[in-house]
Amino acid sequence: VLHQWVEFGNRLLGIALVIVTGACLLAALNVRPRRRRLVLLAAAMPLGVVAQAVIGGITVVAGLAWYTVAPHFLVTIPLIWLAVLLVRESSPAAMAAPPGTPWRPAVPAALRGLLAVSAVVLGALLLAGTLVTAAGPHGGDAATPRLAAIPLPMLATAHAHLLFAFLGLLVGVGFMVHAVSAPRAVVRRLPR
Repeated sequence: VLHQWVEFGNRLLGIALVIVTGACLLAALNVRPRRRRLVLLAAAMPLGVVAQAVIGGITVVAGLAWYTVAPHFLVTIPLIWLAVLLVRESSPAAMAAPPGTPWRPAVPAALRGLLAVSAVVLGALLLAGTLVTAAGPHGGDAATPRLAAIPLPMLATAHAHLLFAFLGLLVGVGFMVHAVSAPRAVVRRLPR
């Protein structure tokens, strides 16, 4: 019975997400003058939710096999990133700029490079995390196929190393942001 409620809750959440992301797209389409980037980011949201529903259906049909669960999670990460870009693109500062204003970097190339390396390491960290989960025991059904090609301790060790590397890079980014005196738009502080 619990699994039925979980599946029903997933469907309700999916419907709510389609409604909210559809409203975001309609709002973006009604902005005048039209902002192409805003519309593209807003259109990615409902398409991503529908893609997630399809992948989720495949995951259920495959009996929660690891090779379907991992992509279901991994597709979520770019959608979150696109949602953050959508929020940024719809901010008052972005909306005040004329449409088509060229993007100019707010920080030096070295910091952007460090951020790119951090993003790659984060991607590897997330992939390793899904593989650790795939190789570990399945709480819902012992008969569910698990990833057996790579030993779980090896995957867990790789995941831990990637986590420490990412945290080190994150600390480095923090120091570098302050070292280059990044603009306030880059460094947001909570009021004291």
